[in-house]
Amino acid sequence: IMIANISAEEQHTSETIGTCRFAQRVAAIKNEAIINEDMDPRLQISRLKDELKRQKGEIEFLKGEAGEGQPLTEAERADLFEKVKAYVADRDPAAELNLAPLTLNKIKDAFAVFKNLVLEARQNQGEGGGGKLQIAPNLAGTDAEGLLRQIETLKQTLQEK
Repeated sequence: IMIANISAEEQHTSETIGTCRFAQRVAAIKNEAIINEDMDPRLQISRLKDELKRQKGEIEFLKGEAGEGQPLTEAERADLFEKVKAYVADRDPAAELNLAPLTLNKIKDAFAVFKNLVLEARQNQGEGGGGKLQIAPNLAGTDAEGLLRQIETLKQTLQEK
């Protein structure tokens, strides 16, 4: 907001014109207010370490250094199942599934978990779940198309290997 105080008297004409020109220049200024967020440095460091770990795992996988890996143990499969369930249950569209260190066996097992969740949802649908396919009851409001795109991307990655 700009308030300009001008005078209509002849002796103040030049000052009034200068004030009006200044008010026009100020009116042309556009501003967008943003909220300064103070992030906890420890939280930010933790998040950046997780991201670095994930990216190192991706690089290792893409270079072919990770290989197929050893078959997953039952404890690793249970951990993978919990990670996939947490990923599917997360309503944040920017959520990521962290499988580091990424191996071909982990990807295959993750797809098996996704498939089991879909089959379970279809079975529940057949038992009176309604006319619309629900992947899981806690997926309401998530980006299902985004999940399907990510599944297709992972399938293509598997086919390339």
